[in-house]
Amino acid sequence: RVERLAPAARALLEVVAVSGERTPLRVLAEASDLSVGDRERAVSDLRGGRLAHIELQTDDRWLTSYHDRIRETVFQRIPAQRRRDLHQHVAQALERSGSASLGTLGRHWLAAGDRIQGSRYLVAAARAATEKLAFVRAADLYRTAIEAGEYAPDEMRPLRAAMGEALALAGRFFDAAHAYRQAADGADPARALEYTRLVADNLLRCGHIEPGMRAFQSVMQQLGISLPGSKRGAVASLVWQRVRVMLRGLKYRPRQVSEIAPTELGHLDSMYACATTMGMADNIRGADIQARHLRAALRLGEPRRVCRALIIESMFLSTSPWTRARAERISRQVQLEAQRQGDSYLIGMARMSVGMIAMMSMRPGIAIPAFQEAERLLASECRGTEWERMMARHFACYAQVASGDLDAGRRGAAQHVDEARRHNDTFALGMFMTTPRAWHWILEDDPAKAGPDFDEALRGWPTDEYYMVHHFEALSRGTVSLYQQRNEEALGIFLTMGQKLRAAMLTSLQALFAEYLFWLSRAAIRAGDVATAKRAARSLRRIKLRICEGYLEGLRGLEANRRGDGAAAERHLARAMEMCDEADFPLYGVGYRYRLGQQLGGASGERLIHQARDWLTRQGAKNPDRVLDMMAPGFDGVASQRLLP
Repeated sequence: RVERLAPAARALLEVVAVSGERTPLRVLAEASDLSVGDRERAVSDLRGGRLAHIELQTDDRWLTSYHDRIRETVFQRIPAQRRRDLHQHVAQALERSGSASLGTLGRHWLAAGDRIQGSRYLVAAARAATEKLAFVRAADLYRTAIEAGEYAPDEMRPLRAAMGEALALAGRFFDAAHAYRQAADGADPARALEYTRLVADNLLRCGHIEPGMRAFQSVMQQLGISLPGSKRGAVASLVWQRVRVMLRGLKYRPRQVSEIAPTELGHLDSMYACATTMGMADNIRGADIQARHLRAALRLGEPRRVCRALIIESMFLSTSPWTRARAERISRQVQLEAQRQGDSYLIGMARMSVGMIAMMSMRPGIAIPAFQEAERLLASECRGTEWERMMARHFACYAQVASGDLDAGRRGAAQHVDEARRHNDTFALGMFMTTPRAWHWILEDDPAKAGPDFDEALRGWPTDEYYMVHHFEALSRGTVSLYQQRNEEALGIFLTMGQKLRAAMLTSLQALFAEYLFWLSRAAIRAGDVATAKRAARSLRRIKLRICEGYLEGLRGLEANRRGDGAAAERHLARAMEMCDEADFPLYGVGYRYRLGQQLGGASGERLIHQARDWLTRQGAKNPDRVLDMMAPGFDGVASQRLLP
């Protein structure tokens, strides 16, 4: 069909093929150098031969090939030099028309062999895409411009830095770090320091802790700030930094951004990134850096950054029962300040602090909506908040699992896994492939598939440290082993965890330690290690949280059953069920509902057993009895063995 076309129709079809997209007919005709009469006859021939079709838009006619295969076939038959000439003609016609995007112009000029003009348009298109929040497209355009252009080193560095910024805003932190590292190579000392700071920020954000910390320490050393190299040194530094914060107080003199050197603000931003990411990886080092960050923010006095530092301060203080009341006071203050400033990022992060305080108090009913609102605010009203949104989603999923909304927790986590893999985001994989993922395989009654997920979660993390991700992975692996009724193996995992928790000084994180004790107790009861079960119960007694009291009440009911005291077993189990539900932990309460049904027997007991099974079935559990037996083990045990000290 193409060979039989008249010369004008064939020329127009070649321009359509080179254009590669729907284009105004007047532009294509100009690029083909056709008169009005030749243009109309050519269009008629192409439409009649089903080689192209017309679309009307805003009183203009747009032409495109009838099918992609037609366009590709015609394009391949055009000689290389003629292709370049046609690309140039299309680019010139588009420039005169003013109807083309910058990216389209850049593509045509590059294909025409004009790398300078093409790269210029692509850079302009990348900047426009960034303004429109199309960060992935902006990064791709910068990359194409860098690869195609001919730039001097001083011209190339800002482009690599701009690409790094677009990648970071898109949440592709590992790629952003690589771009900033290339920008730093050969830069003057001030710019090299700034780019290295951004390398550290982005590596820490995606969980590449060791290279991220090396970059961060390099920046701090150049600023004359030394960081401790050992855990013991970090503890000593943390104590000293907390004393300095206490002596200084939280008052500050507000200053405008224009009054502060940009380098100081940049270093403060780097400390913020390090404090937040290290707080989720290594709590002691993170708390040490946060104390330094808070003092630096108060010293500089820029109100937005002070509010941001106080938000993170409230989160760190929430981990201990001794400072939780202070955390709540600061959280209330920063919520008001964030609203006063009208800053969506601060408002979202302030809601995150509410969720964190609630989670550290083991109140998931308050934590879940706070985290969900934080994620919504950060997603809809802020740019460049991929890491914060990821953490809000993780905490929400974690709290959902803890509270018993298992299906929502596992589905929410699954949405992030593929994206984390694509972006080489070790941090996100470590968070979402552990606790939420463990419950996915438990609900599916297919626990053997959990092991590879846990291995993937730890890939890329240091093996000589015990970070939070190692804790989540061990907790998840022990839980799955317990579900598989490999009780000795599960107990061994939890006992080893305890040693590492103490060595890493993570037992000070009350909620984290309490959750560990629950699972250690269950594994010890299952394995018949009554001494360990008693030690766990003794530690839980010292944690004054409602769910701990409910769990211990359940142990009293199980113990009463073991010694044959049916009336006491019924009383304690009923009370435990109520206390766990009141504490927003229905997953724990449903186990005691199941055991109470077994204790009561008869029609009333069967009704409770059915309710427990039905609750878990609605959560997606394919083997609810097995889950229930794991959550409240020890029924009908040896009468002489006591579970409580």
